[in-house]
Amino acid sequence: MNYLKAFKNEWFQVIILIGLLLIAIEVKDWWIARNLEDVHLTDEKTEKLDSYEVINVVDGDTIEILIDGKNEKLRLIGIDTPEYGEQDYEEAREYVRELVGNCVYIEGDDTQDERDKYDRLLVYVYGCENRLNVNYEVIKEGYSEVVKFDGEFEYWEEFGVVILN
Repeated sequence: MNYLKAFKNEWFQVIILIGLLLIAIEVKDWWIARNLEDVHLTDEKTEKLDSYEVINVVDGDTIEILIDGKNEKLRLIGIDTPEYGEQDYEEAREYVRELVGNCVYIEGDDTQDERDKYDRLLVYVYGCENRLNVNYEVIKEGYSEVVKFDGEFEYWEEFGVVILN
């Protein structure tokens, strides 16, 4: 009976609500940390991927690399950055240029087509030096929102977590 009276007390309700909110924040942070471990390059994943020389960073979502002596354009999955002449174009491009350096690893996605309508390879890109998922980092820094062109992709949930954090 005393518990019921205590629950009806406004201060008790506020304390319970704050406690539940703190628990929810901790669970969200744990879930984010757990999921983001899969986004960046691991030693195991590195063994399965080839590295390539970067020729040019066209913009924040398109990179040119050298594959078997041929220039190949890459379109980063899950992002859409400003185009030439649009606000933040140069900043996004420079940020990607810093992340990729002179060498990248690329990873395809079985949930997406191999190429887009402009014949660019659809991939996730990792800098050889920093081993960061460039697609993810561009979203994290605010140069792009999470975008899906051909439906959900492999890292859809992980990329979406960036928005929550």
